[in-house]
Amino acid sequence: MSSSPSEIRLTLEPARRFEAIDVTKRVEAEAGDVLARHQKAFYTSLHTTAGYLHHSLSARLHHRSDRLDLFFNAFRALFPPNGAYHHDQLHLRTELSEEQREREPRNGDSHLTFIGAGMRNAVTYRNRPDTPVYFIDLDGTNAGICRQRTTSVLAYDDEEVVDQTVIDVPVSRHPIDSINLADPRLGVVDAINERLARAGLEKGRVDIALDPAERGVGLTVNEYETLLMQHDLVEVLRNPLKFAALKSRHVRLRAGAELADGGVPGERVGPGAAGGQGDGGAGPPPAALAAGELPRLRPRRGGPGPAGARPVPEPDPGAVAARGEAGPRDTGISHPFALRAAPSPKVRYILAA
Repeated sequence: MSSSPSEIRLTLEPARRFEAIDVTKRVEAEAGDVLARHQKAFYTSLHTTAGYLHHSLSARLHHRSDRLDLFFNAFRALFPPNGAYHHDQLHLRTELSEEQREREPRNGDSHLTFIGAGMRNAVTYRNRPDTPVYFIDLDGTNAGICRQRTTSVLAYDDEEVVDQTVIDVPVSRHPIDSINLADPRLGVVDAINERLARAGLEKGRVDIALDPAERGVGLTVNEYETLLMQHDLVEVLRNPLKFAALKSRHVRLRAGAELADGGVPGERVGPGAAGGQGDGGAGPPPAALAAGELPRLRPRRGGPGPAGARPVPEPDPGAVAARGEAGPRDTGISHPFALRAAPSPKVRYILAA
C-alpha cells in the first residue's frame, strides 16, 4: 500500500554562476530518508535560468557533475556571456521600471542555454540510492552577489491520469515564431485551471505536451520577454552558427577594448575553460519540457561564495501575443510557450494525480 506524498521545499544559494547542486543530499540533510520511503519524486524549479535535466539525459551523462560541465560548455560556446543580446539591452526593456533596470541581470545567454539545452522547470525521477539529482543553476551569481533559488520536491508512489484534452494553438504567418501559451487571450491557462478546479485534487501534476503528430515545433517554459523571444531566439533558430560567430566576435572585441583601456580581459569561457564547473561565465541549458511533467511540456562549484549573500530578484516580464503585439502585463515569471516552424500546433493537456 502506498503512503501519502511528502513535500520538501529547499532554498539554495549557489556559490558560482554555473553550479550543479545535488538536491538529494540536501533533502537527506533536511528531511532524512523521505526519498527512500517513496518510489518517485517530482522536482520543480521556480526559476527560468535554473532547473533540471530530464532523467533520460541525466542518465546518458551518468549522473556525473564533470559530464554536466562538459555538456554545458558546448552551450557556453554557442551562447557566450556578454554577447550583446537584445534581452540585455535594458534601455529597450519598456516593461522594466528604472529601479528594476538597476537590478535586472544581463543574462540573455543563460535563458538561451536553458531553452537550447532542454532544461526543465519540472522533472520526475525514480528514487534510487546513490543516484544524484542535480539542480543546475546557469546564473547563480550576479554582480558578485549570490542569488537565492527555490526548489520543491514531492516524493510519492503512485499516480493516475484523471483528465486530458487537446487544445489548438493559433499562430502567425511567420515561418519562425514563438507563442506565449500563458497569454490570457489564448485562454489555455484558464481552461486548464477550470479543469483543475473541477478535479478537486490535493496533489497533482499538469503535463503540457505537443501532440505526437506535430513536427517542426517545440515547447519550453521560460521568461516570455519580447526582445528575448522575438529577436534573440528567432535569430538562433534561423542560423545557429552565424549567431554563435557574431556573439563570440562581440566578446572578443569587448575583451580587446578592455585591454586597450588598461583593464583585464574577461574570464575564459566555453570548451577548454579551466577549472571545470567553477569556471566559465554562463549559460544555462534551455529546456524543451518533457512529457510527464509541467516541465515536461513537450511542443560551479568551488570555494566559498561572496560574503553577505542576498537574493537577486527575477524580472517581471510582460506577456507578448502570438503575432508580436504587446499583451497585458503578467505577474508571473515562467510561462510555457511554443516555438513554431510549421502550421498551427496542437498541445495535449494531461492531469495526473
